[in-house]
Amino acid sequence: MKCFVLGSILCLPIGLSAQQLITQIPVHATADFLKLPPNLYLGEVAGVAINSKGHIFVLSRGNTVGPAYAAAATQLLEFNEDGSYIREIGHNLYAWSYAHAVKVDKQDNIWVADKGSDMVIKFDPQGRVVMVFGRKQEASDEDTAPLGPGQFLQPHSIATDSHENVYVADRGNRRIQVFDGDGKYLREIHIDVPYDHSIHPWMGNMPDSSTTHTEQTSHADQRAPVNKTMQNGAPWAICITPGPDPVLFASDGYPGRVYKLKLDGTVLGVFGQSGHQPGQFGWIHEIACPLENKIYVAELLNWRLQMIVLEPNQMK
Repeated sequence: MKCFVLGSILCLPIGLSAQQLITQIPVHATADFLKLPPNLYLGEVAGVAINSKGHIFVLSRGNTVGPAYAAAATQLLEFNEDGSYIREIGHNLYAWSYAHAVKVDKQDNIWVADKGSDMVIKFDPQGRVVMVFGRKQEASDEDTAPLGPGQFLQPHSIATDSHENVYVADRGNRRIQVFDGDGKYLREIHIDVPYDHSIHPWMGNMPDSSTTHTEQTSHADQRAPVNKTMQNGAPWAICITPGPDPVLFASDGYPGRVYKLKLDGTVLGVFGQSGHQPGQFGWIHEIACPLENKIYVAELLNWRLQMIVLEPNQMK
């Protein structure tokens, strides 16, 4: 287990007229606590969730079968809280194609979204399939093609608070939108914390830092907003802690940080950056936050799950 203690920086959050001190949260990061059995390996770790027993459910794009143009890359693995392996759920399931997200509800049912098959699968706590949403497109279907986009620009994660408000990580628009339980728009959160511009992305070129630029569409009289997925603060994953005093965790792809916020969007602290070492991140795809001081982050590029323990933070 390694400890990373970082300094402090200043920032000007949206809606505040004076500078607010943003704390760099000291954390202990453990990147190798999962105890995989022989001949079982993680691929891109797309999802993580925790049930009422503290068991960890890891959704990995591993066990790839089939040719490269039609592979099935999804495994759902269950571990004890200490990282010891329990089982694989849904081995070779028909819906498995390209893992995307996993959640566990209050009854310990397990819900998995598979991007490749466009299906959502509900498992009971014993790991049996009890409900399926959507339909997998088959090679024999006419006009087989990806399904069309929704109303957001790459909504990539979702969370709810104790008042049944819904928080949507509208990644492509670089914001978190908040709705009530009936779908009424309430507000949006923009994460604006200064960062070291010399940090290089885990892979690819430096992203465009502009937040106002627009691109011309194919129609001369229309303009579409730039996809802001790789800009700092664009939320890839969000999670809200349980209990009477919840906080919101969010992560971005670049510069690869995790942000701790109040539910009103006030930034309480930040940690991490893009990289390979423990406490650094390569495209966090999902966060599980059973406690305010203990979270799990699923990384695509580093093919791993990290357990992060936060040092006590007095900013509440």
